[in-house]
Amino acid sequence: MSVTRSQQRWVAIGSISAALTLVGALLFPALAPPSNCGGNSAALAACKTISHCFQLIGAERGDQAVSITELRRSEREYFKHVSGLSWLGQAKVLISPTRVGIGGATGSVVIAACDRPFNNVPRRMFGKAPLTHAIGYADGSTGLISVDEFQRLDLSGFVDVRTIQGAKLQP
Repeated sequence: MSVTRSQQRWVAIGSISAALTLVGALLFPALAPPSNCGGNSAALAACKTISHCFQLIGAERGDQAVSITELRRSEREYFKHVSGLSWLGQAKVLISPTRVGIGGATGSVVIAACDRPFNNVPRRMFGKAPLTHAIGYADGSTGLISVDEFQRLDLSGFVDVRTIQGAKLQP
């Protein structure tokens, strides 16, 4: 039985289609934009949640200054489900042990900081952003600081947010 020219053409078209499909399947993930989940996106969300927890506790206490070393058991529950922590892997979000009044006058006071720098924020079309650390401030704002700025921070006494739930912290 001989193969006709038409059949040869269809075999060639099928082979080329299969090859293009295979190449497309292999290249598609490389051409897709990277995910912006995790990294500084998650760390900024965690810092914002921690600030909100402090604001809530301060409001419940009649706008008093709040410290994690003075939290009641019920107040520790606020820190049980901090946004973004599950996307940070082994990175820690550290919380200040000092008494901080939450409000505009204390905006430059760092109350939360992610110990690991990431480069996914700001998101760039080409290349990567520089490594930065997510920071939460007493006024409820968050931001990114350089690795050098982070190393200059005095984080002595800061504790990992994951240790607050159910723990008795020393002042």
